[in-house]
Amino acid sequence: MPNTEPTILIVDDNQHNIDFLSIGLTQRGYQVVTSTDSSEAETLAVNKQPDLILLDVMMPGLDGYEVCQNLKINTATRDIPVIFLSAQSRTPDKVKGFSVGAIDYITKPFQAREVLARVELQVALYRATRQLADKNTQLEQEIARRHATEGELKYQTAILEAQKEASPDGILIVSTEREWLNYNQRFIEMWDIPPDIIASGNSPAAIAWMSQHCTNSQAFIDIVEKLYAHPEQTQHDVVTLNDGRVMERYSAPVKGADSTSYGRIWYYRDITDKKLAEDSLTKTNITLQQHLEELKIINQITQMLAHVTNFDVLINTLTKNIARLFSTAATMATLLNREQAHLQIVSYHGHMLHETSLVGTTIPLESNPRTAYWPP
Repeated sequence: MPNTEPTILIVDDNQHNIDFLSIGLTQRGYQVVTSTDSSEAETLAVNKQPDLILLDVMMPGLDGYEVCQNLKINTATRDIPVIFLSAQSRTPDKVKGFSVGAIDYITKPFQAREVLARVELQVALYRATRQLADKNTQLEQEIARRHATEGELKYQTAILEAQKEASPDGILIVSTEREWLNYNQRFIEMWDIPPDIIASGNSPAAIAWMSQHCTNSQAFIDIVEKLYAHPEQTQHDVVTLNDGRVMERYSAPVKGADSTSYGRIWYYRDITDKKLAEDSLTKTNITLQQHLEELKIINQITQMLAHVTNFDVLINTLTKNIARLFSTAATMATLLNREQAHLQIVSYHGHMLHETSLVGTTIPLESNPRTAYWPP
């Protein structure tokens, strides 16, 4: 008895035969669809898609042979098995039935048990064939999908490989067992990795080689070991090499879509020029700050010169401010000498001036110039 409920289409112009077969098939768990009209039978076959057709040969209008031929021509029904039911038992009649596409031929009068046995066999074969066809279709689709996926994967891999090699960073990907999975040529060149280490793909050997090129080799190794001990962590720091180069280092875990850990990726970027530029900029900022301070002191001196009336006070104040200016930058020694020389000239010739204007302001002279100015 079938595990599901297959559908059987019975086509016979004799209602008695239809009823007889329907009772037996229904009792065996089959769904039964019937027709006494051969033309209607073709439509039912298309719409119902039965698992088997029991088809009478001698029928008014189209006979069973013609109906079977039409069913086999139609792509919607050509795979449905057909068993002929006929009172004609001659060999030529049976041969003709098989030639038009029938899979079996039962002569009338028939025994119910014989019909049921043949129906069950053919339904089982049909279902097995259909399942196999479905499996083949699924397999073909899966193969096509995998080919498409493989092509897409190759394309994406080519892009990633090109990006990796075009990167200014040295890139190394290591498995959870510390074996090299991938790297780019930039990484090899940055660290001058020997061919034997490249060939071995041994991460510990590479780490030992790289650490000996660092100014602090133990710190380099400690960071690596820490990240292997804590695979979820990321790292971003700077490594200084013995040859003066400065490397920016970044590391992160490599994970799949399901969060499975596959290892770790390392990026190394040479930032030596950037570091030198930053240091130069820092020095320039310090120099500019010094010059700004110097300008402030010069401005204070200029303002005092514009309003001074007592040169003894002037000299004391100038001495203090010039000392400040001198301490700000040794390069201001020339300015200090110039200002002192100017003050000496003013001291010698101040008695000859009726009034002196330094910045547009009048300065009254003392009656005794020798006491009002800094003597030579």
